[in-house]
Amino acid sequence: MTNLLILRAINAGTPHQLKMADLRDWLQAAGATAVQTVGNTGNCLFDCSETSAVCQAHMANLLATHVDFAQPFGLLTGAAYLHDMAQAPNWWGSGPTNQHMLLVKLTTYTADQDTWLTSRLTVNDRVAITPHLIFWTVTGQDFRRSAYGQLNGSPFYQQTSTRSYRTAMRLQTRLTQRGAAACYTK
Repeated sequence: MTNLLILRAINAGTPHQLKMADLRDWLQAAGATAVQTVGNTGNCLFDCSETSAVCQAHMANLLATHVDFAQPFGLLTGAAYLHDMAQAPNWWGSGPTNQHMLLVKLTTYTADQDTWLTSRLTVNDRVAITPHLIFWTVTGQDFRRSAYGQLNGSPFYQQTSTRSYRTAMRLQTRLTQRGAAACYTK
């Protein structure tokens, strides 16, 4: 089964650096196949014959063994990602001045965060929540006044990892090309 690993807060202006070649090597040594990184900020596709729960436990152990900093992560099947991406609202990705983000719920994400998030949205925020992903568009000119601009440091922020619209679409394309599931489209 094809899986998507999303690491949080690495190689993007943080002190937490992780070479994607090392991550590929670690996954292959752990038995993963068809390992492919996408970008340099912790997006990785790989095949694993284990159940999702066993794969998640292996991933937690692998990161704890090889990384000397706490590394929260998201892990979902390629099919789950494609299914949730098919639920993207029409407004997500449209509007030339809007900022579009995809937040991936990490393995530490708690259900109460959905309610916490929706209670803080401003008129500049448009959000659609799926089981694994949160589609977010900021429509106002002042990004800092949006709810998204106020997330830094919150438990919600620590339990998600943000990807740009472009990266989210690249992941969708790669998973579709790998045959992770039937091609889902908006």
